[in-house]
Amino acid sequence: MFFLGIKNQKLESKSLDAIQKRDILFNAQDKVGPEIELHARNFEKIDFINDSLDCWSKLKNRAEIERIKKLALDEGNVFLFLKSARLLVDLGTGSEEALAGLLECAGKAEAAGKFRYALLAYEKMGDQE
Repeated sequence: MFFLGIKNQKLESKSLDAIQKRDILFNAQDKVGPEIELHARNFEKIDFINDSLDCWSKLKNRAEIERIKKLALDEGNVFLFLKSARLLVDLGTGSEEALAGLLECAGKAEAAGKFRYALLAYEKMGDQE
């Protein structure tokens, strides 16, 4: 998923365009935590989970990153699972758990017909079959 700049959504605040998102997440503007949290929740409401994850990462909110990782695992979304796992490792969580979950995520992706996601997971694990 990538940011498309949706407008006219019924959200608590208007959606951001790509430049505004960049400025908020990479300190070009001085934004406070509650505002970034609001954007994270709004992104999730319109199914921009990757953008929401970027906001939670900026806030170093381990609980929300873990929640999204579980959501990605349940849906077989290997891309979001790997990104969430990497962010958690950056926040000090071990990586052995991530690899165990990756096999489960690959299986769910394969069962849901998301073969590219499943292939990505197997490649990350080193399985060439």
